[in-house]
Amino acid sequence: MRFGDLPRAAQLYVASIIGLTIGLIVLATGQPTAHAPFELFALLVLAAAVAHSFPVATPGKQAYHVSLPFFIAAIILLAPLQLAVLMVVVHVAERLRQRRSWFAQSFNAAAYTLTGLLAQAAYRALWPADGDLTANLSQPACLAAGLAAAIVFALLNRALVCVAIWLGNRISPRNQNIFELEGLLTDGVLLLMGLPLAHLALVAPWAAAICAAPLWLIHRVLDLPNVRAQSRQDGLTELFTAPYLTETCTREINRGRRFNRPVSLLLLDLDGLGALNAAHGHQAGDAVLRGTARTIAQATREYDLPARLAGGLFAVLLPETDLARAQIVAERIRRTTAERRHEIPQSVDQARLTVSIGGAVVDGQDATAAQVFEAANAALAQAKREGGNLIQFAAVQAATLTAVPPVEGETVDAPDTAPAVTVKPRSWSSRALASRRTASLRSLVLGAAIAVGLLVGVVGSIATLDWVMLGVMASLAMLAGLTFYFKTLPVAVTLSTELSRRPAGLWIVHVWRMWPQYVALGASGLLVAYAFSRFGALGAIAMGAAALLFRHLAGQYVDRTIESVRHLRTAKEQLEHQAFHDPLTSLANRALFAERLEHAMVRPTEGTVAVLFLDLDNFKSVNDTLGHAAGDALLVSATERLLLCVRREDTIARLGGDEFTVLLEDMRDPSDAARMAERIGEAMRTPFEIHGQHVLISSSIGIALDTDRSHRPDDLMREADMAMYRAKSGGKSRYEIFDPGMGSRAIERLELETELRHAVLRGELLLHYQPVVDLTSSNIDAVEALLRWNHPRHGLLAAAEFLTVAEETGIIRELGVWALDRACRDAASWQSARPGLVVHVNLSPRELDQPELTTIITNTLTATGLPASCLRLEIPESAVAQNGEATATTLGALDALGVRLALDDVGGGASSLAWLSRLPVDVLKIGAEAVESPSLVRASVALGNALGMTVTAQGVDHADQAARLTAFGCQHAQGFLFGAPQPAPLITRLLQRNEPTAIAA
Repeated sequence: MRFGDLPRAAQLYVASIIGLTIGLIVLATGQPTAHAPFELFALLVLAAAVAHSFPVATPGKQAYHVSLPFFIAAIILLAPLQLAVLMVVVHVAERLRQRRSWFAQSFNAAAYTLTGLLAQAAYRALWPADGDLTANLSQPACLAAGLAAAIVFALLNRALVCVAIWLGNRISPRNQNIFELEGLLTDGVLLLMGLPLAHLALVAPWAAAICAAPLWLIHRVLDLPNVRAQSRQDGLTELFTAPYLTETCTREINRGRRFNRPVSLLLLDLDGLGALNAAHGHQAGDAVLRGTARTIAQATREYDLPARLAGGLFAVLLPETDLARAQIVAERIRRTTAERRHEIPQSVDQARLTVSIGGAVVDGQDATAAQVFEAANAALAQAKREGGNLIQFAAVQAATLTAVPPVEGETVDAPDTAPAVTVKPRSWSSRALASRRTASLRSLVLGAAIAVGLLVGVVGSIATLDWVMLGVMASLAMLAGLTFYFKTLPVAVTLSTELSRRPAGLWIVHVWRMWPQYVALGASGLLVAYAFSRFGALGAIAMGAAALLFRHLAGQYVDRTIESVRHLRTAKEQLEHQAFHDPLTSLANRALFAERLEHAMVRPTEGTVAVLFLDLDNFKSVNDTLGHAAGDALLVSATERLLLCVRREDTIARLGGDEFTVLLEDMRDPSDAARMAERIGEAMRTPFEIHGQHVLISSSIGIALDTDRSHRPDDLMREADMAMYRAKSGGKSRYEIFDPGMGSRAIERLELETELRHAVLRGELLLHYQPVVDLTSSNIDAVEALLRWNHPRHGLLAAAEFLTVAEETGIIRELGVWALDRACRDAASWQSARPGLVVHVNLSPRELDQPELTTIITNTLTATGLPASCLRLEIPESAVAQNGEATATTLGALDALGVRLALDDVGGGASSLAWLSRLPVDVLKIGAEAVESPSLVRASVALGNALGMTVTAQGVDHADQAARLTAFGCQHAQGFLFGAPQPAPLITRLLQRNEPTAIAA
């Protein structure tokens, strides 16, 4: 920005500050003040210029300069004119290195000079004794004067900059964060270091001058995480940084706009991180951040881009990801983060935090990275306002921003172009950690060697150097580096401010937690001091080394003990988790669900408790066709969708197989359960992508309500199960609410199932046979075997009254074996009266699925002596529609035996012509409903003729139906017109008469 672009008020302000500074310099020139020696002046100027030109940068914070101690030393030691020249030279050197605008650099130089002159006036007003250029740290008045000068310099300089920003950019002082406590403390510590530096400069000027080099090197070496954070990789979490995320986000949005592909962005903020830091220290917070980073990296895909922006704020860029998939990823991160337990260093305690997530999706539209970040940030703020541990998505609004908004004080500037990078999961192996520690150690050793070499090389030529003072100087430099590396005091005070807690209370909590270490440290210090007074330096070193060795050994023992406790606790938690959770989906199992259901029903509340019993339709087909691995993947995907449908307080359990239950508590309206079932059903009907294939399933849901709190937990589960079976028998992909009538029907069904299992042993089953007549000759060409049950209480039951129960329970296989054997024996006995008579036997879909079906038919034909050509098996068309490939394979094996095959109920299913042409079927049987439709009869006859099959019509009860079928070309028919199903003895007498028209008569 140029000076002419500033508002008028800002221009006047900048000009007034520069003018006032020039006026003060002119006044200082005319004062008869003693000047410092030129050697001291030149060394301070050189040291301050070097230190000020290389600031220590911290991501997201204002850079701090290690030149501040030299400024205070110059304020104490130099004359006003010398001080002004030093400030000008320092800022000219900074201008040559950083290429700032001339008016900005001039203002900075004027502001520093003005504050330096005023701070010098305050110092000399409080410490006028012993001459103008003398500093005596043994006098409290000198220390107080130096402290006042440091305060004036820090506050006044920040105030001048704050006003300039306010007038120039219209940013209020409250939003500038210039007077944040951590920054003031940083400047205060640096400025106070100027007092011993000034004293050192009086004793050994060259030592004070070279103090800038080790001070700066220690800062740079110990600040390696911040240096790495300025590149693409975050030093703490090893995720990507904010600048690289912004750059990649811009590139992905442009690519998505070109190819009309969606791009999603998630912003994640850890809930309660500040409280954790206050309670357990920053080491615990860093451990949580690293663990959260691992969770995010594991929950995202290989080509996603996770990044850490600042503090506990993370972001994940999801290329080519729509809203539905972004919600799944966000829910996976939210759930995994909430379940993860983080170990607290040097403690057996654990921490568990939650995460709030805000997201935004750009679906090929014209948007910028700033707009996407704004939308995600708005959604994150909404999630935080609603209590945290939530996921919110916001629409991307049109805006005119050009950069990502700052995140907690950090300004992100994205470059226009950058090379494409393939993102791979981070490695957290022990080898990687060891290599990083080795690299840090090498950097530390290298920096220390350079500092020591520079120190010894420069001061070696000075014979009169005070080596005690040199040691003091080196100690101060190392202490300054360590202080700013750990930032203990600024962080503690900042946390107390953010948490609205008093510093005294925070200090008490910290001391109460750390008092054993403080007591041990104090005792060790007293012991070392006593050894020094009695035995000298060697004795003190020996005592100190012994204390450190004991601390090291004790620390190893404590660490091993803590590790053993952690292993035992982890094993116990794993056993508890395995006992109450499903191993595949990590949902609650039957035992945990029953426990929570019991607690929900006895807890006093006015709401309604409901249980949803859910079964996945067509899941068995997925398992059989794609394999069990695909079935497991489908169950996991279905679990993720269920978690998105329910509330946080609801409980989902997997009982086994494809059966799930959902516990809904505190519902104000019982109809909420039906709406929840509709939402789950809609989610399950959306296609799943399993192993690269789209899988379509649905869900049958049963609902049981406990509105009056009169149920027991087992009763509610049983009622939900009954309602689910009612929904499944009613057509699937629907839900049913339990009513008392279902209970009585379920009891009747259970009784029927129990009695049906014993029907074969009790001899209650029998076969009736219905003739199949040739419409041209009226001869009986075949008979169809129809199963009947002579029930002891209900009388003779037709197959339709019990076959559904037999099919669902699997009893149909046992009944089928009996019916096949009985029909083949009766047909074998009729061959003498009517040679070549064919018997029709129905097969159910379950019988077709059994792999030993071919063996059963072969053994039956061998045992009964019936020729294979006299047996025709009727296959329902629904079996072909559901599983055509497996059915075709089974029918091919039966055809190889010589058995004839018929396709039953043609016109009532959904089998394709392609499958019909592949099946070895010689008869098509038209259902009774299709007989009433002339068009269906014509189509079936034409299809049969085209495929070389004969057509048989069922349900022919009137002579006009028979005449119409004959005219359409239908060859065979059966129905009450030709005779009702009869027992085997009546069919035997009928066949012995050998009268073609006897039945019709």
